[in-house]
Amino acid sequence: MTSLFFALHPDAAAAAQAAELAQRLRAAHGLASLATDPRRLHVTLHHLGAWPELPAGIAIGALQAAASLQGAAFEIRFDGVASFRSRARKHPLVLLGRAPMPALQGFRRDLGAALRLQGLAAEAGEFTPHMTLLRDERLLPEQSVDPIAWMARKFVLLQSLVGERRYVALGHWPLQG
Repeated sequence: MTSLFFALHPDAAAAAQAAELAQRLRAAHGLASLATDPRRLHVTLHHLGAWPELPAGIAIGALQAAASLQGAAFEIRFDGVASFRSRARKHPLVLLGRAPMPALQGFRRDLGAALRLQGLAAEAGEFTPHMTLLRDERLLPEQSVDPIAWMARKFVLLQSLVGERRYVALGHWPLQG
């Protein structure tokens, strides 16, 4: 099984801060699950689907949509954590931003429009920027944390090899500034 999505990766300092925070939360709340590998941390912009094998037409359309975009670098700032309730046994514990991030929201809208021009489905509704630290059976209420921030300077198209716990970057594009 494989899935395809666009994402933003934190820089090395922000990834290290997020990993350290995940370990502190595990210890403080008795969470049994392991933290997400810092190399896999990301903010998903658009999930394009999951298939037994990656359809070439979807990948080509996604690559063309991304190549058509021009965007400025922008700050991502997370200052809260909470569990997202899910139907799965384990719930995502995520970093959240309490303040709006209009540049991130605008870039996501632009990417969605470019994807739709290529005939690809892209969510146009509400988007809650977040980064998953781990998945655990316990639910944690929202709480403040020291801010974790970075400048998003590029976006990537990732293929997730489900079951292998790894991503393959199919392309990356710079954000100006």
